[in-house]
Amino acid sequence: SEDQRILIKQKLGIDCHVFPNAVSQKWLEHLSTVIKNNKRVGDKYIIYVSNFTKHKRHLDLINNNPLLDRYKFVFVGSAIDEGGLSIKNAIVNHPNVEIYENILESKLRDLVNGSSFVVFPSHYEGYGMPILESIALNKRVLISDKLTLKHFDDCALVRSISFENNVSDEDIKWADSPVDYY
Repeated sequence: SEDQRILIKQKLGIDCHVFPNAVSQKWLEHLSTVIKNNKRVGDKYIIYVSNFTKHKRHLDLINNNPLLDRYKFVFVGSAIDEGGLSIKNAIVNHPNVEIYENILESKLRDLVNGSSFVVFPSHYEGYGMPILESIALNKRVLISDKLTLKHFDDCALVRSISFENNVSDEDIKWADSPVDYY
């Protein structure tokens, strides 16, 4: 952000450039198409867009939440370290899991749009672009209460929950409920 650029300049004496996080126009155009063709195809699934590494909590999501067993899991991302590769290998043959990596942006938009809802159980994160992209498609998002993503606190489509125990029926019902399009 611009504030961070100023702090870096003041504290480190380094001039840097800010590249704003933003949802591209393609995501917003896709939403207008989705509103006109609001159809859900195939099995109900939950999507998690994130690289595979320990703090992203892919295994915790599958192993500790039996309420989520009624959905298929779609994970989009790549292993970014040895731990991530181990996690990916541990779940790749799970009967309720599909993994996509290195896909086109249009395919990602279609997967997010077709999901019942989005989860983001990560312990820590930067800005949270997959959350913002999901919001742009009018999808509800369950995020970890461990995240410090205060910029989403007032968003009606985001709910902060604990992924440490079972996800509650109330949270599932909220996440999988229809969103009014404006």
